[in-house]
Amino acid sequence: MVILLAVGWYSTRSLTWTGWGLLAALFCGIIPYGFIIWGARRGH
Repeated sequence: MVILLAVGWYSTRSLTWTGWGLLAALFCGIIPYGFIIWGARRGH
């Protein structure tokens, strides 16, 4: 997920575009990981 933030910053050298890296990290890592944890706690 850190790489997505770094690519977003490096490609534009702007903190505003780092938001796109954060959005990508959210959908590519944080949400799927959350579903895995949620399913494991429910016993699936």
